[in-house]
Amino acid sequence: MYYNRQVKLERKVSPPLEGAGGRNTRLISLILLLIANIFLTNCYQKNVQKLTVNDAAHPALLQTQQIQLSTPNIQVDSLLFIKSARVSLDFTLLETEIYYTLNNEKPQKYDAPFDIQKSTNIRVQARKSGFQNSDWIETTLIKVNNKTQHANIEVKPEAHENYPATGATSLIDLQKGTLNFRAGQFWSGFQAEEVVVRLNFEGMTEVEKIYLSLLSDHNSWIFLPKQIEVWNEEELLGAIDLNEPKAAEKSALKSIAVNITPNKYKELIIKILNHKNIPDWHAGKGTPPWFFMDEIFVE
Repeated sequence: MYYNRQVKLERKVSPPLEGAGGRNTRLISLILLLIANIFLTNCYQKNVQKLTVNDAAHPALLQTQQIQLSTPNIQVDSLLFIKSARVSLDFTLLETEIYYTLNNEKPQKYDAPFDIQKSTNIRVQARKSGFQNSDWIETTLIKVNNKTQHANIEVKPEAHENYPATGATSLIDLQKGTLNFRAGQFWSGFQAEEVVVRLNFEGMTEVEKIYLSLLSDHNSWIFLPKQIEVWNEEELLGAIDLNEPKAAEKSALKSIAVNITPNKYKELIIKILNHKNIPDWHAGKGTPPWFFMDEIFVE
């Protein structure tokens, strides 16, 4: 049980009543109020374990003294860029330090905005003496190119009629959606166990990595797929397995990278394998989950 404010009981006493009956009524009321006060105090002390705070919140008295910082803010001029992207990190609680990693390298302390010149996964955490470190928050910035500009794309089965975006070509138009998947025509939604995407390039194209831009929104029954494979004819070039979540997670935009054998290719086949059913911990357990995709990038 989490609390972000203290419990306060107000003692309300009824007006005096005449005679012994009135005195007995007041005595009973006071006894009941005392019992309620003791009960709530015990519940409060036993269950309060952790409080997440930022600059606008005030820490409460905690039995375990575990106070966790909220996640920092990541500001970028664009998640997709051609030459470079400027990254700024912010946390307004005074004397809080921010640490970040680039492509899972050693964490470094943030001092000032910095520029990114290549596709990069950024993970960020807030730290402050006397507080528990924040959870890591992450995002991926992708340097785009024109490798898919004149490519032909085929998707089978097609996206669900309720979430078709603007057709298969919307997956290579360099237009990203937001967390609000109903806004605009960016997201293609699927409820199939397997989706196969065929990318046929205009000519032999050098490729070493494929990015899929996906949405995770458990409240809307949208999950990441369980596996992504990249093929060339009958040869498996690369694959990635995605762990099934054990509990509900915050809605997030995810860029999943699949490293493949570096080479020049005329055609790539991307197989996206969905989970058969929503996990048992979810209200929609036993039904097929959705997965949403808005872009495919080639590097």
